[in-house]
Amino acid sequence: MAHHHGRLMPRGQRIGLPGFGVAIGIFCGLMLAMMAAANPVMAHGTGHKKTPAGSVMAGDDGGSGADTAAVNSWQPSFDLVDQRNQPRRASDFQGRFMLVFLGYTACPDVCPASLGTMKQLLNGLDKGQAASIAPIFLSVDPASDTPAHLANYLGALDPRLIGLTGSEGQVAAAVKSFKAYVARQPADAKLPKDEQGRVDHTAFFYLLDRQGRFVSILDPTQPLPKLIAALKLNMR
Repeated sequence: MAHHHGRLMPRGQRIGLPGFGVAIGIFCGLMLAMMAAANPVMAHGTGHKKTPAGSVMAGDDGGSGADTAAVNSWQPSFDLVDQRNQPRRASDFQGRFMLVFLGYTACPDVCPASLGTMKQLLNGLDKGQAASIAPIFLSVDPASDTPAHLANYLGALDPRLIGLTGSEGQVAAAVKSFKAYVARQPADAKLPKDEQGRVDHTAFFYLLDRQGRFVSILDPTQPLPKLIAALKLNMR
């Protein structure tokens, strides 16, 4: 799923995503293969649309096979800095689960709502479970989302949230590793003011295991009890 502020298909230039078609094709193929083996869960779509290519609970049914194995061996990576300007790599979080959301601080709706849901998810777990999760907000707008800006933004939401940013190249590499969609809208005086500088982007939670391997994706728009149950199930 991608967040497009109400439009089904985005306009604009993709940033830093060479081979995007191949990457997203592989990702969607793996997701569809897993949906054949698991109970399909609807995902947050664009605008008011729902699509079936979203919240897939990897391995919920104990199924196996080459495609499922390929998904479970997928290990996204990043080399960024956090809101304290400290270097952060995926390997730094080994031993903890990672719950990752890609977005940007100027996003007017989906991002703050999803981060609010992430906070509620943590609050819905017992202390031990919550402490075993690294809740990560990976900015797709590094030019605006500096470490200092992320510190102010996330500090007001929840001090447990870990913000990640970096250079354009570093962020693009991270986005590619997560097989996510990101498209910055070009400057256009004809667009409404609130759409100037908009960034369309994938908008769901990635859950990675204690070794940094992909486990599942979760739809932030699902009812909170359902999300908490799915998260607990996939953390076993």
